[in-house]
Amino acid sequence: MTKKKQASAEPVLSPEERAARDRQNLIDTVDRAIRWAEDSIGAFAATLANQPAYAFEWSQDAFQAAADLELLRRIKQHLDENITPEALAAWGKDSADSCIRDHLSGRSTSPAVNEINRCRAAAFIKWAWVYQS
Repeated sequence: MTKKKQASAEPVLSPEERAARDRQNLIDTVDRAIRWAEDSIGAFAATLANQPAYAFEWSQDAFQAAADLELLRRIKQHLDENITPEALAAWGKDSADSCIRDHLSGRSTSPAVNEINRCRAAAFIKWAWVYQS
């Protein structure tokens, strides 16, 4: 007794259609992440206006959201310019290497500068899948 192959619910896409779908999914993901980062920074700003000392005590999320937002906006700009996946990968690798190298080699006397640089390096690591795919 042989089993019949069930028809796939998903249509068969050409390589070009699949690439376009994957690119749109990536754009949608980056857009959602940008909105999340903007919302996080907005919440920090509201807390800062009402309870400044408390806001700074818990500012780590705002630092990371700011670094993520900076990177995500650059990624979005490249996607909007229809950069090729290969060019995006090259840009991401070069930028990440430079950012991480700068973070590891340079130390400022400003704790805030050191923290945002650490968060920038973390953002490149966190979002590496975007420019490596």
